[in-house]
Amino acid sequence: MADDIETGEGDPEEVDPEAAARAQAIVDSMRGKFLDWLKTTEGALAEHLTALEPGVDALGGDASGATDRQAVVEAVTVIAHEMRGLGGTFGYPLVTRVGATLEDYLMERVDATAADVHIIREHIAAVGEMRAAFVVDLDD
Repeated sequence: MADDIETGEGDPEEVDPEAAARAQAIVDSMRGKFLDWLKTTEGALAEHLTALEPGVDALGGDASGATDRQAVVEAVTVIAHEMRGLGGTFGYPLVTRVGATLEDYLMERVDATAADVHIIREHIAAVGEMRAAFVVDLDD
């Protein structure tokens, strides 16, 4: 268990094994909460996706809706960044990969085209599939 904690580039002897074991125990105890967060995140992504659908001005913006759509793209990018960072921490490297691909893809977007909306939708579907598989794994 303590072997799971990465100690960085320093001398392994500098890391207190008991402290590493306590830290790993805390991370392990939070895995279920991470899955709850992932479910909430999946819902938030779906809400943001709705705001990006053609003809929807879910945020009540100006006539063009560009600023509002940009804010939604930025919000989705932040969520993707959180997934990227937290997935590996809690032992779900696939969540990190999906978050990374979505974040990297959206970093260059200001608005979301129909193709972009489709790509976001597929990432949301991947999150749902992963979450369902992770819950099954925890139940086994």
